Amino acid sequence: MSEHDPGDEEGLLDHDRRRYLLYALHLYSTPMGLADVAEQVLVWEHEGEPEDYLRERLGVYNDLYHEHLPVLREAGLVTYDQGEDVVDLGPDAAAVEPALERHLSAELGDLLAAEHSTFEGPSPGPFPAGLYRALAVPERRRALYYLLDRDRVPVAELADVLAGWRTAESGVVGADERARLLEDLRAVHLPTLSEVGLVEHDSEVGTVGLPSLTGAVREVIRSAVPGGDRPADSAERRERDLLDGPSSGG
Repeated sequence: MSEHDPGDEEGLLDHDRRRYLLYALHLYSTPMGLADVAEQVLVWEHEGEPEDYLRERLGVYNDLYHEHLPVLREAGLVTYDQGEDVVDLGPDAAAVEPALERHLSAELGDLLAAEHSTFEGPSPGPFPAGLYRALAVPERRRALYYLLDRDRVPVAELADVLAGWRTAESGVVGADERARLLEDLRAVHLPTLSEVGLVEHDSEVGTVGLPSLTGAVREVIRSAVPGGDRPADSAERRERDLLDGPSSGG
């Protein structure tokens, strides 16, 4: 097992979400979209009311993407195709299969009960393909959150807002970093969001806005930026200062 002691199988399985990710790949046809794995994990662990479900889905995806998937990839238990956002069992998965099946046997009753409870509620979808991957990057989450209550805005304004957000986190953002944010928006983030159908980006005019989105998708976007990640009053003032300054036209 890559860079891991073969006797460390239980350590790799000691977290519920890592086990659940492996359960999904073990039980269902693979490979699976990571968003589908996150959906199944949430079904198994969901304890809230049906209306809470939407707010939790993105959190599960992000936790798997940023925390557990890298651990399991390093151990050789899963493979991940980032371009397709698809996960599969890895070359060393067989090494943990006996331990995984022991866990699954012990937990199967609870998992089935959780599935029954979850599916008694209303269906939470549908969502655009690629929604969760698009929202896995903080700059994309924040850009969408900013656009929720606005019409079309200049891309340069959006870069200034993201710079203000970053200023609130780590100090003043210089001209070079702000320029990189603007270039990343134009070259990476907005094309990704456009492909998923979450923004309408006019690259010739240099503006961006949201298309007509369902209430469910808007709720996912709103919940993707939790209260602690939203700009405080000082950051919002900084954003206004940036928007009033000369850089907003560049």
